[in-house]
Amino acid sequence: MRRREEEENEKARLMKERQAKLLAMQEKTQNKQAEIDELRARRYAEERERRERERERREVADKHSRMTELQYARASQAEQKKAMMAREAVMQQQEYEDAVTYALQTMEREKTEEHSKKKTSMTHKDALLTQISVNEGHRSRSQATKFDEGRKLKEEFSSERAKLEAIRDKMVHDMEKKGINPRYLTEMKMADIQKMQMR
Repeated sequence: MRRREEEENEKARLMKERQAKLLAMQEKTQNKQAEIDELRARRYAEERERRERERERREVADKHSRMTELQYARASQAEQKKAMMAREAVMQQQEYEDAVTYALQTMEREKTEEHSKKKTSMTHKDALLTQISVNEGHRSRSQATKFDEGRKLKEEFSSERAKLEAIRDKMVHDMEKKGINPRYLTEMKMADIQKMQMR
């Protein structure tokens, strides 16, 4: 009985030792796992912290870069604005000078045109006066010539009428001498030589 009791006690002790060993191993394994988990957690935290620092560093760098770019863009824009205003001022000055030049040229051209028109008008006036004078002279001469021609024509008509009347009278006288009845000669005597000339 005692020996069996001792054996059972021994078994129980061995069992306890084994259990203790297993618990110790399990605890050790658990401790090791906990260390590994802790190490992993620490590494994960470090990695996360490193990434966060990297992200913050990038953000700072990006912000600095954006600020630099913005300052450069503002400076460039200011320079462009200044250059544009300078160009605009030059263009306005040029436009003003061009306008003044154009106005002066227009005034000069108008003055020249006015002078030319005045000169042409005076020349035309002189030509008209000369032409009027010449025409007046022609008219006077033409009228005088016409009067002369009329007078000559009248004289020629009178002379021709006198000749015709003399011829008629001679013919009547000759016919009367030949013994022709004077009644037949009445029409010839009464003939209007002036009317006959006008036909």
